[in-house]
Amino acid sequence: MIVRTVTDEIQQILEQTLGAGLSIAPMPPGRSGASLWSVERGGERFVLRQAGPQARGQAEAQREACCMRLAAERGLAPRLLYARAGITLMEWVAGSSISRGTPRETDPLGRLAATLRHLHQGPAFPAGPSLLAMFRDLERHLPGLPSILGRTLEETTGPLAELSQPAPCHLDLNPSNILATDERIYLVDWELAAQNEPFLDLAQLGIWICRNRGEREELLHKYLQQAPEPIQNRRMQLARLQALSFYASAFHLVTRLQGRQLIQAGADLDDLFAEMARSGQPFTPEAMALALVQELQRELE
Repeated sequence: MIVRTVTDEIQQILEQTLGAGLSIAPMPPGRSGASLWSVERGGERFVLRQAGPQARGQAEAQREACCMRLAAERGLAPRLLYARAGITLMEWVAGSSISRGTPRETDPLGRLAATLRHLHQGPAFPAGPSLLAMFRDLERHLPGLPSILGRTLEETTGPLAELSQPAPCHLDLNPSNILATDERIYLVDWELAAQNEPFLDLAQLGIWICRNRGEREELLHKYLQQAPEPIQNRRMQLARLQALSFYASAFHLVTRLQGRQLIQAGADLDDLFAEMARSGQPFTPEAMALALVQELQRELE
């Protein structure tokens, strides 16, 4: 259930952190079920986030807070004012989301590549689970996930680990978590962040931001600041398979959380994004779940 009212606990956190005289208003919830509020005080604006019903335990909340603080210190995340037990309070960033529709003349791929290099070169994050481990945890609560997802994660985890050079990673780089200002790009929602395989961050951008294979190659080239070697292309390919599997399972979960039904036929990933651009309407979670599975099947062929 998504919380839409400010509980006594949240009211107390806000007053202890920011003081009295606050203006609090709900914001659209995150796809994970997180509840969000806009908080204003004397012309200053903040965002309070309460994790959704699938939030994990205290250790995961502590890892998220640690990653957010480290990222904020390096100008990669909004300043964090409070973090405990799945509740975070941070400064508001007046940025706009970078998406597939973003004009390319402002070089968003170059800005994104530079942002990820800065993140991946920073102080180590606490270790977290692999995407396979997260999938297995989800599978216990959501039986009936397409077998191709678990099989792909099983078959790619070992080979990717052999090529991996772990670094601080965000691990959920969908457009709603990327806010661009004139000065810099901020990343938000660090719930999954951990020390992990940095090409997973690139692979996620390759799903949500890059329109085609050429743009994915451009992103990798700009990230590396040179043409990739064959082993780096292989690493990128494995990371893409993992990212597609991970997000396909995540959107199966979102479909369930929203009480919607999975579908058996629908648009592929490119057509789904093209329809969004034409209509200005967001995709449904069930349509995205199917499109990601179809894209994974295409990549495996």
